[in-house]
Amino acid sequence: MKNLLVMGIIITLSPSICAMQSSAEKSSTITQVPILPQACGLIDASQNNKENYHIRPLREKDIPQIKDVILVVRSEFGFGQVGQAHKSSHWSKKEFQGMYKKYSSPKSAYFVVVHKETSKIVGGAGFGLLKGVEDTVEIKGMYLAQKARGLGIGKLLLDILIEKAQQEGYKTAYLETHHSLERANKLYATYGFKLLDQPLGTGPHTSTRWYTMELNK
Repeated sequence: MKNLLVMGIIITLSPSICAMQSSAEKSSTITQVPILPQACGLIDASQNNKENYHIRPLREKDIPQIKDVILVVRSEFGFGQVGQAHKSSHWSKKEFQGMYKKYSSPKSAYFVVVHKETSKIVGGAGFGLLKGVEDTVEIKGMYLAQKARGLGIGKLLLDILIEKAQQEGYKTAYLETHHSLERANKLYATYGFKLLDQPLGTGPHTSTRWYTMELNK
């Protein structure tokens, strides 16, 4: 096992699942993700290379791809139709247009999960200051394509977001989700988030479950 310091994030990598990368790849890669390639329907199941995915910071040119992932996932769970944001969601056309600038601002970040061979984005998640609550980071925009779930990607994204948020000086983490998203709720509870009776911040609040967790340095 070894530790890598990438963009201020310390990540432990196992030699058995992490291949050596070129210097060009390392400059934009957070870590290798041990995922079965066929999980996202991108390559033949016979090509069972667990190192076909990596997580890296959002780039401006990624917006169309992550937009497609977000809208498809929201449609899947009844939060809007493919091709348009749900009327009760903050994921409007304007939001997508300003997404890169928003997550490039101080104390904010967004990371995407990418298939290395095809450059296909299959998910992502980000964070930023929770409006109206001092020293609290809001984890948001976590979406994964259907076949990329149940493989530990969500937890890996949380690991990266929480570590980075701690380094930005945040003391508490907060996130919102919907009660119908059973897998997401289970992940957050298992990770250590505590369920709240009501939302925090100034909103708008369109979710039905609210979680918080203290960040220990």
